[in-house]
Parts: sequence; structure tokens; C-alpha cells
Amino acid sequence: MAIFLTGQSRVMIQGITGSEGRRHGARMLAAGTRIVGGTNPRKAGQTVELNGTDVPVFGTVADTMAATGAVPRELLQAARGWDDDAWDASAGTLIERGWIDEDGTQTTSGAAARQEVEDLTDLLAAEPWERLGADDTEALRAVLTPLASAIAASGSVPVPNPIGLPLPR
Repeated sequence: MAIFLTGQSRVMIQGITGSEGRRHGARMLAAGTRIVGGTNPRKAGQTVELNGTDVPVFGTVADTMAATGAVPRELLQAARGWDDDAWDASAGTLIERGWIDEDGTQTTSGAAARQEVEDLTDLLAAEPWERLGADDTEALRAVLTPLASAIAASGSVPVPNPIGLPLPR
């Protein structure tokens, strides 16, 4: 199977901390691949050194996508109904704000702004669950899990998806 990447492609490596993940990751970096992170559930929160570059390790692919913005442009663009001109205009705005570089890489200030949005979203989303309480939240989860699993199995919600929603467990 062939996978074609562009200079804008962001790559994550599952099993990045293992010998094969490190070896292939180092070769990919040497070839100019933009590796944004990797996964290993037991080593989430750590970094792995590849060719002198510290690459963050996440617990899951969904965590990697959420933290790095590594959702394919095509998926985001289609979900928003944007053509290439609208995408480029939005990217230009993010560059002006200093949130991404010319090559589309998120800057430190972009990461900070994104984290502020994520933190505020978490805060605002927490209230209904806090009002329900732990027992009622668990009861609701038990009722909804079969429905979420059926939706996931139907393929109606793609993974990856624009909001980084993982498959139900």
C-alpha cells in the first residue's frame, strides 16, 4: 500500500516508543516528514527523541489528533463546506494572528490559544455532568453506549473526524 504525503502532511506514529517506531520515525524525520506525535498508552505525557527532536507521546490516536490538530485538511474542509479559497483565507488570518507559521505548523502562541479554547469548552461542558452527579452520569453512559456503538459501527461518524471524537469504548 502506498501513502502519499505532501509538505503539509502531519504524521503521527502509533507505537513510537518501540524500536521499530523509533527507527522508522528517525528515518521519516531525516527525510523531512512532519511528525507531530506518536502513541503509547503506557508512556503518554513523555517525549521520545528522534534525531535530536523531542516528539510528544500521547495515549491514543484521538489524543494525538486533539493535541496537535492533526486532522486531515480534506476532512475539515469538507465538514465546513469550504473551498480552497476559503481555506487559504482562514489560514492567512491564523498566520496574521501568529497562530500558525507559513507552512501551517502551529506556533507556541497558537497552541496556547487553542488550549484556552479547550479549557473553556471543558469548563462550559462540565455543568450538566456536575448537576447529574457521578451515579446518574454513569447510568446515562450505560444507556447511551449501545446507541453510540451502533452509530460508530455504521460508519456515520468518521474517525478521524473534525472534532476529534473517538470511537466509543
